[in-house]
Amino acid sequence: MSNKTRVPKLRFKGFQDEWEENKLENIANITMGQSPHSVNYTDNPNDEILVQGNADLDDGVVKPRIYTTQVTKESQKGDIILTVRAPVGEVAMNNFDSVVLGRGVAGIKGNNYIYTYLQKLFIEEYWSKISSGSTFQAVNSKDLKEVSLVLPSSVKEQEKIGEFFAKLDKLIGLYNKKISLKEEYLKWLIVKLTMINSALVPNLRFEGYDSSFDTSPLTNLISIKTGNKNVEDNIKGGKYAFFDRSSEIKYLNTFDFDEEVIVYPGEGSKFYPRYFKGKYSLHQRAYGLYNFKDINPLYLLAVLQTKSNVFLRFSVGTTAKSLRRETFSHVDIPTPSREEQDKIANLVTLAGQELELYKKKRSSIVNLKNAYLQKLFC
Repeated sequence: MSNKTRVPKLRFKGFQDEWEENKLENIANITMGQSPHSVNYTDNPNDEILVQGNADLDDGVVKPRIYTTQVTKESQKGDIILTVRAPVGEVAMNNFDSVVLGRGVAGIKGNNYIYTYLQKLFIEEYWSKISSGSTFQAVNSKDLKEVSLVLPSSVKEQEKIGEFFAKLDKLIGLYNKKISLKEEYLKWLIVKLTMINSALVPNLRFEGYDSSFDTSPLTNLISIKTGNKNVEDNIKGGKYAFFDRSSEIKYLNTFDFDEEVIVYPGEGSKFYPRYFKGKYSLHQRAYGLYNFKDINPLYLLAVLQTKSNVFLRFSVGTTAKSLRRETFSHVDIPTPSREEQDKIANLVTLAGQELELYKKKRSSIVNLKNAYLQKLFC
C-alpha cells in the first residue's frame, strides 16, 4: 500500500485532513460471482434473482431478467454490483433483499463513496487498461483487490461526497425514466397517426378529417442518391455535416449538397432515417432521399420510422445487412391530404422536440456530475 497522500481541488466545508491511498480489499469485502447450473434457471419471479452481467443492470440498479433455484454466491440489499466480464466495470446498487451473483459480476460491500469512485474509474476507462483478453475483456479477483482508491480519512467526508453524487444519480435516473416515457409516447403517436387499418384510416385522427388515406410507393414520392465520400474523409471540427454508415454525424470542410434530405445508412442491423436541412455530404454507401413530391418531409420521416422491419426484410447479406437502391421500391407510404400531413408532422415534431429537451437537460446534469468527479476526487 502506498503512503502517498492527496487533497482534492474542491471540498465540503469543515474538512481539511489529507486523503489516503488504499487498496479496495482493505476497505471493502469482495465476493466474486459463481453461476448456477443452467438447468436451474427459471422465469419464475418467486425464485432467486440471478445477476449475470450488464444485461441484468439498468440505470444503476438490478433489473430482474432471469431467475434461479440454485443459490451460489449472494449479494445483499445495498451492496455494490460490478461487472467483471465485458463490458467490465459497470456498477449498480443492489435494490433487492438478495440476488444471486453469476460469474460475470462481483459483489462489493461498500458505501456510496466507493460506489461513486468505481463509477469514476469506469468513466476514465480504467478497466480497459487492466482487463485481460484482447477480444473478450475480463478482470479477476486479484485485479479487484488491487484496485487503488484515494479516499478521505474521515468517514463523514466520504458520506457527504457519496450522498452528493447519489442525489445527482437519482436526478439522472428520473430524467432517464422521463425520457423512456417520452420515447414510448413518440412511438405510440407515430403509429396511431400514420399506420392505417383495413379501412385505410389510422386509429387516431385530428378532428374534421375522415377520408381514407391513399397509398403510394416511396419511390414515387422522392428521388434517391448516394454520395462519393469515404469514412477517412472525415475531418474533426469540420464545418459541414457528413453522413456515413454509422449513427454518428461526422464533418467535412466542404459540402456536396444543400437541401432538405432524409438520410439512410447503407449498412447496419437497424435502418432508421435521419432528417437534415442544410449543407452536407454523403458516404458512398449512404442514401439520401430528396426532391420531395407532394409529401411533407417531416411527415414522411415519421412514417419511415415505422418501416425498419421492411428495410430489414428486403436488405441483403447475412451477417452484415446492406440496403440496395431497389430496397426502397418495396416501401409503401400512406398519404393523407397535404393539410393532414402537415398537422401530423407538426404534432410529431413537437413531441420529438420535447424529448430532445429532456435529453439535453440530462446531458447537462451528466456533464455537471463528470465535472464534480474531477474536482471532488483526487
